[in-house]
Amino acid sequence: MWCKNDNEEFICDSSYVLPAGSLIFISNPKSVFNQFNQLFSLFYYYSFLFGAIIAINIKTFIMRKILYAVFIMSLIALSCQKEIFNQNIVLLVNTPLDSCRIVKSYYYGGSGGINDSADFFYTGQKLMTVVSGNADVIYSYSGDKLISMHYYEKPGNLLYHIDSLQYSNDTLLSSMISNDYDMYNHNDTVHSVLNFIYNADKLSTIITVDHYEGIPDTDTLTSDFRWAGDNVSSIFFKSTIWADDSIHYDYDNNPNYFNATSKYFFLADPFFQIHVGFDPHLPYFISRNNVINFTIYTNIDYPIAYQTDSLNHPTLVRSGGFDHMGYVWSCP
Repeated sequence: MWCKNDNEEFICDSSYVLPAGSLIFISNPKSVFNQFNQLFSLFYYYSFLFGAIIAINIKTFIMRKILYAVFIMSLIALSCQKEIFNQNIVLLVNTPLDSCRIVKSYYYGGSGGINDSADFFYTGQKLMTVVSGNADVIYSYSGDKLISMHYYEKPGNLLYHIDSLQYSNDTLLSSMISNDYDMYNHNDTVHSVLNFIYNADKLSTIITVDHYEGIPDTDTLTSDFRWAGDNVSSIFFKSTIWADDSIHYDYDNNPNYFNATSKYFFLADPFFQIHVGFDPHLPYFISRNNVINFTIYTNIDYPIAYQTDSLNHPTLVRSGGFDHMGYVWSCP
């Protein structure tokens, strides 16, 4: 999925469905259980003062209440932990989490001023069109699955890029086929196939093969994702034409601001850009926590900072001390 900006190709993406629902997460179930134990002890002590028979009755009643409460709290904690775990490491298809949606975005590009802005239009729960000053993006679906994105350059409404998505068992993104078109003769000049490989339920590798018009040779980029718990700690790149490279990521302890709204945020904003290329952006969306720094060339750090609204939706993304993307949200 590649966008163009000042004759330079890049990728920026995110999710197509921004529907409803919220998650409950018990961050420290042990403390809750301790409080129940203290409550039980207090009741037991006072019941003893009123006689052995009353004490036994009260103890039995309280024990039943406590065991029931502990059982319910355990189910809630375990089920929520599992859902959050799955939510952050798997690229699932139709997984609405939040009824709020982006209605407008601003793109600064680290320049200090606004380079472009975009309006987001929906039909029902589906994102259908993103209209910016430089390009429009049209989304197409098969049922609830996003199957393609068409990019049209302005002025002239010229088709310059198409992304087509394929899925495995209707649940996992398995491949993305990208076509870049020349702005003058509209021939298919670059045809890229991105294959997504998983280890259990975690994205482990993306293999990108580039085909060029009139040239029999292909170029291959292999991106290996290394995980530390539920966060992508680093990506190692191996190319048939470029020198090997890597990027390292650091995180905060907050739930991911992007995938709380959609696991496919990297498809929903087609102009999201901090890095060059597609693959380095994925850790911002598929990790459990928020990227707060990335390191390239082993020793060059770029801090990432966010501003959020009261519901923890990202309203501003900054890289290296400069504004890059801003968002306006609407919640029913």
